[in-house]
Amino acid sequence: MNQASANKNLNFKWVVKNLPWWVSLFVILFAIGGSFEGVINGYAFGQITAIATNGVKNIWLFVGCFAMIYFFIYTSLYLFIRLQNSADKYLNIA
Repeated sequence: MNQASANKNLNFKWVVKNLPWWVSLFVILFAIGGSFEGVINGYAFGQITAIATNGVKNIWLFVGCFAMIYFFIYTSLYLFIRLQNSADKYLNIA
């Protein structure tokens, strides 16, 4: 181990300097998108009892809306993990 790598401080400033801005931006955006998972799960399970007493049309509307919302959220979570791995690769090279 040489002297330069032994004295390198890994802090927020170093991460911002060595990570491309677009990776940081997308990691933050997809983290925000994926963070709504608990909120949507709670809302969906809470609506199941209310929707059961309504007509079939409302049930299909409920299923369709939540399928799209779940697709968005879980796609955001997947992309967040992929971008987080990409950020790790950038920072390991730096």
